[in-house]
Amino acid sequence: MRRLQDGDNRLIRSRPLPGSFPHLFSRFFDFAFAKPLTESEIELLSGWLTHPQAQIFFSQDSRDQAHGFKSASYVARSLPSDLEAIRAAALHDVGKRHAALGAFGRSIASILIKFRFPLSRRMERYRDHGDLGARDLASVGSSEIVVRFARVHHGDRPEEIDLARWTVLHDSDR
Repeated sequence: MRRLQDGDNRLIRSRPLPGSFPHLFSRFFDFAFAKPLTESEIELLSGWLTHPQAQIFFSQDSRDQAHGFKSASYVARSLPSDLEAIRAAALHDVGKRHAALGAFGRSIASILIKFRFPLSRRMERYRDHGDLGARDLASVGSSEIVVRFARVHHGDRPEEIDLARWTVLHDSDR
């Protein structure tokens, strides 16, 4: 499997952020009330991720870690032998850590993005979290599927990801 290099500057702009207002409302509560990972969840994730990927994953807010674990667990149940898809699901939102926004900041950013209003620098980083995370993941030698899913998980399926794999990955982010 081809790996993207650290200097790979290909950008695939995803759609702004997905979702209707009920979806965004649900995401707010999922984030705001997420519980930190348990020791057994941390151990499981550590077994799925490479050491550099784990360093990136565990540098996220604990609530983003909970979402990544939930996504990865979904893929692990659906595609148990596809370690790269499990990694892609776990790591798809790691770029959000660059924005350092809490639940309210993310909600405001999502509304501003949806209506295409001007954004602060932190909100721009939140909007661009796919590209930021993809660059981080490429810099530690992640496989193309891991990098690509981080970059385009809010967008359309890239041709290089087969439909069945994309469907599971996409569904894991709901």
